[in-house]
Amino acid sequence: MKTNQFSLFLAGLMLALLTTLPNAARAQVKIGTNHNTIGPSSNLEVEAANGNKVTIDKTTGAVSVSGTFAGDPLQVTGVKEGQTSAAQTLMITADGYVQKAPAAVSLQTRFIASANQNPSQTYTGPTPPPYITIDLSSIDFESYPGSVDLTNNLIKVPRDGYYQVNGTLGVTDAPAGQTISTCIYYKRNTTYIGENCIRSHTNGRQSGSFSIVLYLNANDTISAVLANSFANTLTSKGVTSPSMLQVIELR
Repeated sequence: MKTNQFSLFLAGLMLALLTTLPNAARAQVKIGTNHNTIGPSSNLEVEAANGNKVTIDKTTGAVSVSGTFAGDPLQVTGVKEGQTSAAQTLMITADGYVQKAPAAVSLQTRFIASANQNPSQTYTGPTPPPYITIDLSSIDFESYPGSVDLTNNLIKVPRDGYYQVNGTLGVTDAPAGQTISTCIYYKRNTTYIGENCIRSHTNGRQSGSFSIVLYLNANDTISAVLANSFANTLTSKGVTSPSMLQVIELR
């Protein structure tokens, strides 16, 4: 009986002591130097002998390191030096907050492809055939190897996006005095997207510049064909000066 009475006495004493403690002692914890003083907005403060503090905010839970430091105020263990993984990388904001760094943006190489026209291809018209594919004989430049297909005379784009298609393709006329009408058609896959047409009776190089901006899907192809739309037969050889088909990705 005495034991039970003593236990009840201790429980009552502890309860009385807890109720008489100030709210700050029950809601806040201060460790280290000046342990009787804690900031009103802190749940926890750890103060060094020189006054530097680590605090945990009562409302937000944010951790703050403040004071005057001879070296780095914050050391994080478990992160490898030079680590670039998005799951490991930390960054410091302009107002001093330490945050997880955003995932790195992968910069894709810009797509550029350019192919030269065969300077010795012969075109015969008008029929058959109604048109002939312009022969691309060599690669001038390609940022993605394999995008210029010299076997099928086309350029293939790697991904969806806006592209600029440029052409400076041309022909050399039939003999002087013979009227011809020749068109160079540019194609996206099997659809025509533009043309350069030439009507002439003067012997010499005939060409024109073509340029268009359009949206292409991944693996779309660009090519060009030549057609003789006049009654006279056109026999012409490819141009001797640089002529090319070019596709440039726009960003």
